[in-house]
Amino acid sequence: LNERMSANPAPADSEVRGYYEAHAAEFRTPATATARHIQTASEAQALQALKLARSSGQDWAKLVTRFSTDTLTRASAGLLGTVTREGSFAALGRQPALAESVFALGVGRIGGPFRTERGWHVVRVDELRPEGTRPLEAVRPAIMRQLANQRNQDYYRQLLDDARRDLGVSAD
Repeated sequence: LNERMSANPAPADSEVRGYYEAHAAEFRTPATATARHIQTASEAQALQALKLARSSGQDWAKLVTRFSTDTLTRASAGLLGTVTREGSFAALGRQPALAESVFALGVGRIGGPFRTERGWHVVRVDELRPEGTRPLEAVRPAIMRQLANQRNQDYYRQLLDDARRDLGVSAD
């Protein structure tokens, strides 16, 4: 069986490219942002933190240590991690309105205060990555595996059907 299966050729580059182009939606990457925040208990504290954060020469990490009530992100200078437009924050949970505000701010900008059920937030956007498509070279191995597996299954079924027909065997 292994000898017969080895005669099955690997998928051609044109097949891989064709699959990639036909299934482009599978390889889309959503727009994402990396942000940091200072979470406070009151709007007044958030406004004070915002004013200091926007003044030149202020160290963001020191402001987080001084103002933030979020013990999970305080040690990492308020890092919220990567967020998509849908609004899923690792540290805060689902916050679509806050995510929308993050994307509206732009890279390097500080905004707020924004209200959530957890309190008031001053947010700094570190990075914005637009929606895109993973390049073919990055996904080529996965496509090759998928096409090869499908091709092997089809080839095996064909060999089995041929053997049954040649031998006159049928399943009960």
